[in-house]
Amino acid sequence: MSKTDFDFNKALEQLQAGQGLTGKDGVLTPLIKQLTEAALKAELDQHLEQDESPNRKTVIQRRPLKPASVNLNWIPLVTDLHNRGVKDILIASIDGLTGFPEAIATIYPDTEVQLCVIHQIRNSLNYVASKNQKEFMRDLKPVYQAQTKQAAESALEALEAKWGAQYPLVVSSWQRKWENLSGYFKYPEYIRKVIYTTNAIEAVHRQFRKLTKTKGGFPNENSLLKLLYAGILNASKKWTMPVQNWNLALSQLAIHFEGRLDEVLDI
Repeated sequence: MSKTDFDFNKALEQLQAGQGLTGKDGVLTPLIKQLTEAALKAELDQHLEQDESPNRKTVIQRRPLKPASVNLNWIPLVTDLHNRGVKDILIASIDGLTGFPEAIATIYPDTEVQLCVIHQIRNSLNYVASKNQKEFMRDLKPVYQAQTKQAAESALEALEAKWGAQYPLVVSSWQRKWENLSGYFKYPEYIRKVIYTTNAIEAVHRQFRKLTKTKGGFPNENSLLKLLYAGILNASKKWTMPVQNWNLALSQLAIHFEGRLDEVLDI
């Protein structure tokens, strides 16, 4: 910790002025935060050093996992977000978890749900014979790469006409989910790139897996949370690239969601 991280002279003045020690605006709150982050970083560094050791023997306990498509009750998860202070969600970009869109609509009825198009494409190809996948993809691209929703729907009709009899399960999946798959067509290109896929959050998940894949187990849940939190702190140092066209995107969102950004826009 550098000497400039915490101003002890300023802290003394705040104490003399009667400011509390702890709490949100406590005198020692910044110092406690720095000490906590330093301890977590040290724990993370030690963990990574152990992972690089060529003589380290790791026993991985494999446990059966529930498939991602299992229809779970997602309402408690969304309710927890609301209780923790998430007042509003403009657009929720999610993958194809069954029941998740309905849970979001229950707690955040004004939220637009955008299903991950990349997930939908991958899942579709799982049910298309390998010999037909290239041709099928050529016919599918005009659907998700269309400039307008109307053009996309026309391409989807053409896809059904050509492949509907051979792959009815795949085509009907696009038709059934179309309301939540096609939401991004109403936005300009620089917003579409952000919401049409969940790749951004999957990149974070990959960072988590790097930390946990060599661990045989954790003594308790808190131990796992500490490691993940330290991992996020470490990964966030690389998040330095500015969001492209963010000012334009913000303006468009303010138009599409009139009044819902007033409290956060300083204008």
